[in-house]
Amino acid sequence: QAEHVTAGEVASLIGRAASVFDVRHLRSDRPYRLIRTLDGNLHGFEYEIDRDRVLRVSRTDDREDFVAHIDTIAKRTSPGVVRGSIDAEASSLFAAMSRAGERVELSVALAEVLSSEVDFNTELQPGDRFQVLVDKQYRIPDAAVGEADDPFGGYGAVQAATFVNAGRTITAVRFTPRGGVPSYYDANGHSLRRLFLKSPLKFDPVISDRKSTRLNSSH
Repeated sequence: QAEHVTAGEVASLIGRAASVFDVRHLRSDRPYRLIRTLDGNLHGFEYEIDRDRVLRVSRTDDREDFVAHIDTIAKRTSPGVVRGSIDAEASSLFAAMSRAGERVELSVALAEVLSSEVDFNTELQPGDRFQVLVDKQYRIPDAAVGEADDPFGGYGAVQAATFVNAGRTITAVRFTPRGGVPSYYDANGHSLRRLFLKSPLKFDPVISDRKSTRLNSSH
């Protein structure tokens, strides 16, 4: 009622949306938009499912019923360099990455790339530092519901990374061999993929809001 939508319109919207999306997963904190005609009639509803998909429900040409579909959010990719360091104020990779203004997903991606070389649970020391070249994705204007508030659309692949740990410099470069799959190699061209990792990550990072993160132990 606050949006001036009738009960019949709500029922019709939900019914059509349910044909392509489990409406039990609708969340009140996700961006959405109601679209109206010039005369004020409801024409459609858009709901951002996640950073990659948007649910759209709109009137058919005869304006008697709604149709629903899920679209992929269009994005542009731009490479970016991220730098950070470990110290008393940021003693974990997650904290250092957050201080650099990045999201927890990039911490996980970097840890996965270097997990055969560094135990991120026990081997980090004050003075350690990192530099990451990563593809950043940004939503194209009008491609999603909430692009004006948060145009960032997530991270693509880590293209290269350097991590200095206890004075030792570790380099990782993403390369795709002819006919093969992308993988990471060190400065000497040796694969960083190992049968046994030094240690799996022991923490499950949980995003508490847009600016901060919380780490929960998952022993």
